[in-house]
Amino acid sequence: MRSRLILIVAALGLVNACSSGASTDTTLDPGSTSTSEGIITTSTPVPTTTTVPTTTTTVPTTTTGPEGNWADVPVVVYDGWGGMALGWWDGAEWIQASEETILPISGGETYQVALFGSDVLIEGGAQHNDGCGVLGYTWAGVDLTDTAALGTVIDDGTGEDRGISGVAVSAPWNIHPRPISEGEESPDLPADALGLLADLGFTTDSVSIVQVLETDIDGDGAAETLAVAESTELANQASGVYSLVFAVGGSWDDPRVVAESVIPTTDVGFPASLRVSDAAELTGDGVLEIVISAAVWEGTWVGVFHLTPDGFVPAIGAGCGS
Repeated sequence: MRSRLILIVAALGLVNACSSGASTDTTLDPGSTSTSEGIITTSTPVPTTTTVPTTTTTVPTTTTGPEGNWADVPVVVYDGWGGMALGWWDGAEWIQASEETILPISGGETYQVALFGSDVLIEGGAQHNDGCGVLGYTWAGVDLTDTAALGTVIDDGTGEDRGISGVAVSAPWNIHPRPISEGEESPDLPADALGLLADLGFTTDSVSIVQVLETDIDGDGAAETLAVAESTELANQASGVYSLVFAVGGSWDDPRVVAESVIPTTDVGFPASLRVSDAAELTGDGVLEIVISAAVWEGTWVGVFHLTPDGFVPAIGAGCGS
């Protein structure tokens, strides 16, 4: 019988569970331990706050958004296994949700959907704590009235039903102040990906670009390109695979890694297939955050990545699987 798997976020690192009897030589979480059921869990408690430096980029004032019943802070939720909450921005730092988090909502709040090509508004209920009920695990969450608006998730572990998942955010401003559109692969993108992969210890002669989007991330008037280079598989353990999200262009001198799941041939680990779900304004500062969805073996994960002067950093996220 196939064992079950739980994915959560511990400081935005994936915590994974492998099948019974499978190798536990994974590069994802070196602090993990294995139980008698073959479940790998983290020995480090999930932090309730993640502090990131703010960007010094000058950006236009955030535009006024639609009318609604908004939360006091921009709570971010996605539909994975029970409306799991990722967390929120409190005006100074990101607050990561967890099993015991008390969300700053009362129920009935309006949420904007952050998913490429969508401007949908939906409503959320009061807090519940039954998100990701696999193996009895719970997570702070919110029931959403139209979960289909957030895209689709994979549920069978084969990769064939893989979808891109967005998030819902209860923010009163326009979360899409600048346009985002599909782009075309330029001759430079494969070379940029090869260089970034080499920096991450992965050597290959060629890459496949599987997604290209364009938007002005930092608000300086020049558009950046978001791209995904990938050659991976959804498996319990794998080697020599990669899924790399990176940004290039605009006024930036060099390409920047946004998120990555890179396992060189010298390592064995738990691979993920990453996609850009959206570039949306989730903090009110005018700089767009990058929403990334990941399909993994028997599960999904969604995370928000925040631009700082030192590059993109993980902010909040959540995931689950069975």
